[in-house]
Amino acid sequence: MNCFTGCFEDDVRKTVLEVKRRIGALMDALPAYIENPHDVYQVLNLDKKLGWRIFRIVHEDDIFFAAQFIPGKQSFSRFLKSCRGKGVPQELLDDAMKAVEEFYGLVDVHSGDRQSLDLMLMTSSDNGRQQAFKTLQKNLYQNQSHLLGLQAETQLNTWIFGPGREGAFSIAILKGLYKIRRNRRSTRWIVHSECLNAPTGEPLPAEPIDPEAGSNLEQNVPFLLNYCSDPLPEVKAITRSACGPTYELVEGPVGNTTLMNSVTGTVTRNVFRHSDIPAGDRTHEVFISVYTPVQNLVFDQFVHESLLLAQEPRVEVMGDFNGRSGPLSRRFKCDRLPVETTISIRGNGLDGTYTPLVPDYGEMLAEVFRNLGWEPDEFFLYRVRQELPVVPSTIFMLDRYSFQ
Repeated sequence: MNCFTGCFEDDVRKTVLEVKRRIGALMDALPAYIENPHDVYQVLNLDKKLGWRIFRIVHEDDIFFAAQFIPGKQSFSRFLKSCRGKGVPQELLDDAMKAVEEFYGLVDVHSGDRQSLDLMLMTSSDNGRQQAFKTLQKNLYQNQSHLLGLQAETQLNTWIFGPGREGAFSIAILKGLYKIRRNRRSTRWIVHSECLNAPTGEPLPAEPIDPEAGSNLEQNVPFLLNYCSDPLPEVKAITRSACGPTYELVEGPVGNTTLMNSVTGTVTRNVFRHSDIPAGDRTHEVFISVYTPVQNLVFDQFVHESLLLAQEPRVEVMGDFNGRSGPLSRRFKCDRLPVETTISIRGNGLDGTYTPLVPDYGEMLAEVFRNLGWEPDEFFLYRVRQELPVVPSTIFMLDRYSFQ
């Protein structure tokens, strides 16, 4: 008779420990010493996968990770039959079967099916947690690509905090989607929107970085023309604000024969001064939204040496499923996503910018800095890399101001 507490973790520990103990007793009773998985399927004449699973159950210290290796009923019966054929006492076989049946009861109580239980086990496991999340992220990417009708290989977001007039700072923003593929002809998709606010809350107008794109955002998309696909992606303005229009990729043909690269760049001049930062507020915070299914995300931040930062960067990833958005101060702990994300300081200048995920990135940045009139060696680069980012989510890059 099953005797579960109702607490998933407690029931798993009790049940799986008993399975490990009973299977270990079977292996000890075999006529040959079992030292590795090869010994299991060699001695018992089992297929390699089943022998490997049996060995991992006994030797994996992480209880939650070990539980995923417990085989189904038919496979476990084959294991018991082989043990019986090697002279293992029936009492030990009965005890092992009882322990495994208790585990099958755990499935019924806590998940209803084995696939769901394995995911619950992996996300509770120190060893398996990131593996489970990576599997879920991959499935989410594939499903959303077809549900939303569009996908891309890489999303690029680059923020450049540079000098302005009279001690103010300017902000340049690059946005890219590489190898955009429509999976549904009717799909429309936002490829560029811009809105920065002054400390007073007023929207700040932007201008294109590429002079060849034209100076009027109302009439010209702020493409970085040398780094988009040819012909240019067909887009149109769908909304307008004091910051500038929002541009939408219009519907078009599906599949890999019409892959597109869309890269835009704008700059907002003289956004803020050190004196605009509230007293006691030492947090430098930049965040981007992820709403396109992509395989890779590259999020770069260049900070001018005069904007003194502690160079102690950290990253937070927040899900946007609860309708919350905006700064980290508006978020709750429950918004945090349990995904691995790396952040690194890549040094000053453009030497650390190379990534195979963004074609001609170094050349593009060199051109951007020339157009802005800024010297790249005066900037420090921070980078966040994430595979299969969750949609929708917001990624925050944070550091502390270090000026006195």
